[in-house]
Amino acid sequence: MKNSLCQALFKFTSSAFSDLKKFSVLFILICFSISANANNSIRCDGHLIEDEQIHPQRKYEIEKLCGQPDSKEGDNWIYVRPNQPDKVLHFNDNDELESIHDVN
Repeated sequence: MKNSLCQALFKFTSSAFSDLKKFSVLFILICFSISANANNSIRCDGHLIEDEQIHPQRKYEIEKLCGQPDSKEGDNWIYVRPNQPDKVLHFNDNDELESIHDVN
């Protein structure tokens, strides 16, 4: 009886530990994904704009949400926001947002 109780307790502990490991790995991956994606986005008036959206936003939509960029260099718009890294938004020939990255 004592042996079967120990075996049951071991199985339960092993299973719980395995689930905890899976949860921990998932949590770390989610955190990494969020931090990695932070470079490819800009927040304007509560709206998060990302460069990998299903339907790319056009220049006029970005301007409506974010206002005039602080500077324009061809198809690159540069935004300077308080408490955020300066961002470069790159547009393609169709005026669609192609990429967002931090100013280096």
